[in-house]
Amino acid sequence: MTSQNAAGSAVIPYAPQAKNTDRQGDQLDRVGHAILGLVNRAADATEADLQAAREATAKLADQLRAANNRINELTANLRYYQDRTDRAEKWLHQISSEIDQRFFGANDSRPARRSSTR
Repeated sequence: MTSQNAAGSAVIPYAPQAKNTDRQGDQLDRVGHAILGLVNRAADATEADLQAAREATAKLADQLRAANNRINELTANLRYYQDRTDRAEKWLHQISSEIDQRFFGANDSRPARRSSTR
């Protein structure tokens, strides 16, 4: 396909080769869809991980609340029994002093028993 112009030189028309745009467009669409599929899978996996983390956090928070409640109960029991122990020690000291005075005629020269303080 050559044509001649007025000067007599041969002109070869330039026509780029027709690209198969349909096939390249299909390939581009497939790649785009594949990437979006991967993004969706990553988003779904992330959402599942987030949900599992939330559930674990809620479970641990419940366990922590239960542990704190138990600690509070044990602390209250400890105070109760410490008070009872202190009262029992005072009674034992008073009973011991009474026995010393009544049966042994204890005088003030004997060293006084010390009661433990808590």
